Amino acid sequence: MQVSSITPFELHGVEQRFGRRVVLRRVDLRVEAGEIVGLIGVNGAGKTTLLSIVAGLLQPTAGQRRFGSSSDGDVRLHHRARMAYVAHTPQLYPRLSARENLEIFARLRGARS
Repeated sequence: MQVSSITPFELHGVEQRFGRRVVLRRVDLRVEAGEIVGLIGVNGAGKTTLLSIVAGLLQPTAGQRRFGSSSDGDVRLHHRARMAYVAHTPQLYPRLSARENLEIFARLRGARS
């Protein structure tokens, strides 16, 4: 895959609340094609929440998420096909074998056998 084919993303004023608790406040972030970004912080700083928003697993309470020229903030299939997200807890189907988990995720991503 060419680096130029990767869609950059931006977050503008992203906030996330869980009830009365504010987890993210006015986060602005822009990641260009081919750029590598690391997030560091103490437990509870909001790293997982931020990555969940970027991956489209969580909708922000406020602010905008943008991929390339798309302004609606939806994380579409072609965006997800170009990103990976590894959570701190396993995101596997416990009743499937390791091979079966890999096969189902490969099929979901449209990978060839």
